[in-house]
Amino acid sequence: MKGSDGRVRNRDTNVESHRRFQLTSSKPLQAERTLAVMELQAKREAEVALEKAKVEQILATASVTEEKIVTAMTVRRASAPTPHDQGVAALCHATLDDVMSSKVGVEGLKALLHSRTYVSFKATKKWPNRGTVAKVASGETNLLSMFLELKAKPIILKAPALVAAVVVVPAILPVSTLVASNGASGGGAGSVGGGGGGGGGGLASEWLTKPGWLARMLASTTGSVEGASISEHSGTLADQLASRLEELLREHIAVRAPSKHDHWVWIFVRKNLARIAAWLAVSGLIKANVNQVKAGNSLLRPSKMTRVAGDIGNLHGAYGHVHEGALVRSGKVVRFTSGGFNKRNPEHQKCAELLTAADLDSGFYTKFPTRTSPYVVLLKQLGWWEELELVVLLGFDLKNAAATKALCDTSTTQGLLCWSAFDLTRIGGVNFRGASTLEEKQLHMAGYLFELVFDLMIARDDNVSKNPGFETPLGIF
Repeated sequence: MKGSDGRVRNRDTNVESHRRFQLTSSKPLQAERTLAVMELQAKREAEVALEKAKVEQILATASVTEEKIVTAMTVRRASAPTPHDQGVAALCHATLDDVMSSKVGVEGLKALLHSRTYVSFKATKKWPNRGTVAKVASGETNLLSMFLELKAKPIILKAPALVAAVVVVPAILPVSTLVASNGASGGGAGSVGGGGGGGGGGLASEWLTKPGWLARMLASTTGSVEGASISEHSGTLADQLASRLEELLREHIAVRAPSKHDHWVWIFVRKNLARIAAWLAVSGLIKANVNQVKAGNSLLRPSKMTRVAGDIGNLHGAYGHVHEGALVRSGKVVRFTSGGFNKRNPEHQKCAELLTAADLDSGFYTKFPTRTSPYVVLLKQLGWWEELELVVLLGFDLKNAAATKALCDTSTTQGLLCWSAFDLTRIGGVNFRGASTLEEKQLHMAGYLFELVFDLMIARDDNVSKNPGFETPLGIF
């Protein structure tokens, strides 16, 4: 097209100059870009705050360790046959005998060495084992030999300043980077098959028509509301839920376990979705209109969940944490030599003190630290540990032989869960902690299965876990 000056101009608005003008002048895109910058800024500031807490934790542990070693050295000097003035007791004068006498732990030694080796919380090399005095004498590199090398070195580890983080953003951001993805959808990674109604080839509603199956399920487990029974809408709800769970599982695998998308555990899960959906449809734990629940929202009714108290704390299986009426995490515990829910929760509480680097790396503990934790990361925190309620998602009594037998029953018509010969062969080859028999390993798998299904139904913005579930069989622990 010719302009008034006689020059020919391209009317194609898809050329770079037109596209750039459209992106930079569009008010909606400008707003999206501003929002994206703010979100990136907030994320970076939270990362800096977390790094600061990790450094402070390492420095505090290193300080306690140094104090113990110096104290041991002071005691040794005072008890010497001919005590004399040997100068101020300082770490640089400590011997390996002082380290051994102080009885400091491995984590304490690591913190002491870390503070004198690295400027940030990240250790770029794997720490060796603790070692022995004899091994040091033989020339082995271990934590004790490293102590001798570094004891006189100054502390170089420093916590980052909590200043407003600067996020560099290109002048033009693609729309795909401006709007955060809600997760994968469609076939994608992790699609292993499974038909309508939740995999396994059958509809979830069919399990509600099998004589005695539901009664056996309710009698063998704890978690359903009192008086749970089939209604005229249960079958439809079961089928709708099974289809929804299949979609959520595809997204879950793609986001949390992309490198394990073809693992056999997902086949096991899909074959059981129909049965679990059937139980959930009458359990009273899910919303009655799952088809109308928007993507990313919760499918659950946490107010109907059984709170852990008294003898219920002895159960094993899947449990959850509720905060201000919303389920924020699901978990699993199956132990054959110690307690169940009532033993696992105090372990979580100890981690919520945030006294180790591993605890500070946890999305759960940093979001719900204890009120006594010295390393609360405010930019990560959502609440306090003391505000959480422990609930049963699906529990079973390991001392109830009839219940455990029902859960592990391999019958294709009456079995509460689906256990194919293929599954059993794979499960038998997994080294589950404390499990020696196939039935014990099946119970571990049952715990993982219900933990995962409830995780799928938690609201995306409420879920503090990023773990894929089935960590032991997946081999990621």
